[in-house]
Amino acid sequence: MSTHRGKIHDGAIVLSEPVALPEGMEVIVSIAPVETAQGADTEPRLDKATTLPLIGIWADREDMSDSAAWVRKERESWSPRLQRPD
Repeated sequence: MSTHRGKIHDGAIVLSEPVALPEGMEVIVSIAPVETAQGADTEPRLDKATTLPLIGIWADREDMSDSAAWVRKERESWSPRLQRPD
């Protein structure tokens, strides 16, 4: 997934730069207006972390549906915790 800037021109989205995709490829487009400050274009106000390509990389992993439980289980296998003698 990638993010590209563009402008609406005669009802069509015209991207600022070419995108390397095969001709005829179907894509899903999410549209968010770019906020302007004093009339000048600025970057969209999105949290930069959410635009990283690694976000959601394990979204389809069934064994990680509860990520907190998965992390706890993994940490337990790293080293046994010390326990007080009875």
